[in-house]
Amino acid sequence: MAMWKIFASLRIYRPAVLSKTLSAFEERVSNLYSELEVQNSHLSAHEKRHELDAKRMSRAPRPQESSSIPKSEEKESLLTAKDMELAWEAEMAAFQKLRKNLQLGDKADVTTAWRKLDTNLTLFTCQTLGNCKNWGLPVIEVTENHTLRSAADLLASKLLPSEAKCKIFGNTPVAVHKYHYRTADGEKQGVQMYFLNAYVDKLWRGETVCLPDKSDFAWLSRDEFDTYISDRHYLRRLRSFIVDY
Repeated sequence: MAMWKIFASLRIYRPAVLSKTLSAFEERVSNLYSELEVQNSHLSAHEKRHELDAKRMSRAPRPQESSSIPKSEEKESLLTAKDMELAWEAEMAAFQKLRKNLQLGDKADVTTAWRKLDTNLTLFTCQTLGNCKNWGLPVIEVTENHTLRSAADLLASKLLPSEAKCKIFGNTPVAVHKYHYRTADGEKQGVQMYFLNAYVDKLWRGETVCLPDKSDFAWLSRDEFDTYISDRHYLRRLRSFIVDY
């Protein structure tokens, strides 16, 4: 068997942009704690304003009655606490609608990182290793002039534009994948693939990956890996260190 070939592979991920929507159980717990906080709190300035508004309204002049409200109070803002609440509720409703639209996005377009914004997305590329072209994390062979980290830096600089702001975590691999394949002359060739973690700016849309064909890369969530990866052993290795949190 020939000497092992050493590869550096980058798990490049786009961090989640939005927090995940609460589950039904999480929603109930959140509401419970919110209710407890309200019950245990003292009157806030907003609640005090509610009381003052109620008193002011009770002293408001009826038709054909002269005003008994002091001139100093007449000069106060006509915006009541209830008006403020309605404005806040409208603002929250608009934000929730925007959040829902952002989360939906175009989930079918895997050539952009601007999808599934509440989930970490990982960059996969279609590359030729040995005599096969397969989907996987971006890889580069480590030559005698490079370390794993310097090879990973070279891979990132070739693959990603500067606006991606790619950062690699440390110098130590987080996992290793080993396999063998047959060369054209029938000789058995071993491969050791070392994985390092990296991330890009969460606001970068991920559409300008430096590959000849746009169909040669995809931004995938963890539950989409098996639609692109056919090697079960490789897939298990990826899932051993790529987790959602």
